[in-house]
Amino acid sequence: MRFLACLVLALAMVSPAHAAPPLEAYGRLPAIDLVSLSPSGARFALVARDGEERKVFVRRADGQPELVAPVGQSKVRSLAWGGDDHLMVGISGTVGVPVMGMPKQEWMGIVHLALPKGANYKFFGKSNTYIDAIFGWYGTAKIDGKWFAFVGGIPFEKTRVTSSDGLLHPNLYRIDLDTGAAQLAAPLGPGKRRWVVSSSGTVVGTSIYDIRGRTFTLRGPQAGAPPLLTQTNPGSETMLIGEGRTPGSLLLAERTAAGQIAREIRPGGSADGEILMTNVDDVESLVDPDTRLLIGLIGPDQVRLFDPAKQRRVDAARKAFPGERTTLVGFDSGFNRMVMLTDGQQDSGTYWLVDIAKKSAVPIGYAHPEVKAADVGPMRMVSYKAADGLAMDGVLTLPPGREAKGLPLVVLPHGGPLVPGDKAGFDWWAQAFASRGYAVFQPNYRGTVG
Repeated sequence: MRFLACLVLALAMVSPAHAAPPLEAYGRLPAIDLVSLSPSGARFALVARDGEERKVFVRRADGQPELVAPVGQSKVRSLAWGGDDHLMVGISGTVGVPVMGMPKQEWMGIVHLALPKGANYKFFGKSNTYIDAIFGWYGTAKIDGKWFAFVGGIPFEKTRVTSSDGLLHPNLYRIDLDTGAAQLAAPLGPGKRRWVVSSSGTVVGTSIYDIRGRTFTLRGPQAGAPPLLTQTNPGSETMLIGEGRTPGSLLLAERTAAGQIAREIRPGGSADGEILMTNVDDVESLVDPDTRLLIGLIGPDQVRLFDPAKQRRVDAARKAFPGERTTLVGFDSGFNRMVMLTDGQQDSGTYWLVDIAKKSAVPIGYAHPEVKAADVGPMRMVSYKAADGLAMDGVLTLPPGREAKGLPLVVLPHGGPLVPGDKAGFDWWAQAFASRGYAVFQPNYRGTVG
């Protein structure tokens, strides 16, 4: 509370050069976020404010509205598609299960919206068989013409059985998206497990971590076959992420003493696999909406696709926003339509629907609509050296519409240290100070990823 009071006082001490928006315009949740494009690009969904309430909106690619669904007090964490007609809304809320002796904690859940009808239900909602929550999301698959979702779930009967390590581990279930019915999708077994499910609904990879023996095991789809990888007392943290570039290959993320890597392992290949990327915390994988295979990598201010034709489409879309920081938010299976988020000089955050065939970019909405172009303070990267000569950099943000001379300085180090560094783009915290006449410096101190 003392820090908050000091912050409010500091923001009030320096007079801005022009009529700045109220501080609430910077600090409140974005007016629009979590924009997600359906696999064919025919629809997109987003979470946005409607007055003081947050809702899920679904629109056609031409902008025509199709569905509005309130989310109440739940926090929306994700949007995922099953084809073009099934939207999964990931939510969380703080609840307890007194009958099981479980204290209040953050539970994850998924609400299914059927389009265009709008019928909805919650996975395991009000069930007498399963805990009303999900414990892991493993995507969707079309099986014999029907769509299914794959999630981790815990039946009530499992809570009455003590596992060998004393922990409660979920099973893998497939949910019929037409009916909401759940069916066990993988054999039961001990240990902490993660699964990879292919686009056809087959479990192609399973990781098992034995917390007592501190053993990580990676298995392929064939029951009884030797494991693809075994690590005993590993000196790294290893996680199974998904499929690799080809069917049946598996992608692992590992945090080692030498850094963070991601590698692809193929059945029948070397256990060492192939390292595809480093700095995993700073780089994310891109997955094809239809095949669920790895198609590229995305990092700060860069997108690298394995398919040159798709790469050219992304590059063409980004060229439409010169001087802006552009983030690829969503794409259809052919990269014919994409959702881009821009921010930077005179842009507090704009979502765009890009259509390659039409050579058009249409704004979907604005993250901070009250912060207009003239309210955004200029920002740039600044290079400097530490006392021992180590080359470093940071972001300098200056007040809008004011001479950059004799300004009071605020230094805002990022969290971490093992997090990606700050880049020149709209940062609500820095812009709030700049709007009140401060120069703001965000140093990427030693230990920053990259």
